[in-house]
Amino acid sequence: MNFDNYKTFTAQDFIFDEHFREILAGKWEPNYSIAALKKDLPEKSVEIELAVNMIKDLNVTVFENSDTRKSELWGKVVTKRSREIRLNLLRYTALVFLVIGSGFFTLHLSQNKSAIDQFASSQKIPLGKEVSLVMSDGEQIDINNKESRIQYNRLGTSILVDDTIRLEQNNNTNGFNQMIVPYGKRSYLLLSDGTQVWINSGSRLVYAPQFTGDTREVFLEGEAYFEVAKDASKPFYVRTDAFTINVLGTKFNVKAYKDDMEYTTVLVEGKVSMKVQDQFFSKDVILAPNQKLTLMKGQDDFQRSNVDETGFYTNWIYGYLEFKNANLSDVLKSIQRYYNIDIELNTRDQSSIVSGKLDLKSEPDRVLTGLGLLSHTKIIKSDNKYVVFEK
Repeated sequence: MNFDNYKTFTAQDFIFDEHFREILAGKWEPNYSIAALKKDLPEKSVEIELAVNMIKDLNVTVFENSDTRKSELWGKVVTKRSREIRLNLLRYTALVFLVIGSGFFTLHLSQNKSAIDQFASSQKIPLGKEVSLVMSDGEQIDINNKESRIQYNRLGTSILVDDTIRLEQNNNTNGFNQMIVPYGKRSYLLLSDGTQVWINSGSRLVYAPQFTGDTREVFLEGEAYFEVAKDASKPFYVRTDAFTINVLGTKFNVKAYKDDMEYTTVLVEGKVSMKVQDQFFSKDVILAPNQKLTLMKGQDDFQRSNVDETGFYTNWIYGYLEFKNANLSDVLKSIQRYYNIDIELNTRDQSSIVSGKLDLKSEPDRVLTGLGLLSHTKIIKSDNKYVVFEK
């Protein structure tokens, strides 16, 4: 069988392909099945499985009787019943309609994103050199401080910047504001509901000036530490591109940099539940204090572990970096982001493990000298970057 055409097929292409339906019905070649097709086209296995589920949920005779096909109309929601399928295209709920007189179905995918998810994904504001407060009307205020403080009043109409500048926001009930924190900078944000957020270097937080609905939602790219104000009637959600955290009132750290291989959440106090994004029937996972959930890029399941000291994950807000049995390359990446410097690891062992504590309030040269002592390496500055060598 020639699979050249199938290599470019979407799920809906498979649905309308006569040979594919014959394979599903067992009418093709002897001993040739959907499982065999998946084996021959492993890159299309998820599209094939989705198409199989759709066809099974529809009246199959519609594909065999053109008169019926022209006269009937379906608006049937396609659901996933028994197994979880992770697809990049499954950010939508699939609906299948038979278009009268057209002779074929149109697969309609309706977005299953919240308003803040859609807004965050549509905004492409690059990291600059200064912390930026971007208002819902597009106005951008740059803040020339290494450690900035942004505080909203209870109505979200007044914003105090670094205890010196007061801004007014009249359109506080529509749209979203953003905090853009570049590498080498950090910011403290007091939201209108009283929630406190410490935003680390290279991060973006999207939020409403005033939470007017039944929920409080923010969207995070990067790293932030949250102390959420309690409000049992209005749950708080932290959304990332990989998972969502649901919390009523608690303290926790979220690390969700897009260029990292793993995302983590560490709970300090309270209780949260988490679920993976873009997945049918994703299960909530409960996190207890002194526990960490890790989600590896490209995977669907959280890995839960206990942590001895949550300070290893939260003390960056006080200007300290603590680590225990950490990968040296990960520690260097944190320092690189914190100071906005370029560091190259030039050692034979790229996965060496280190433990210790660094005072990030010092200059980077001094911090890296201390790291060199902890890791038994030699760190030299060359051409505006730091290079880590073996001793």
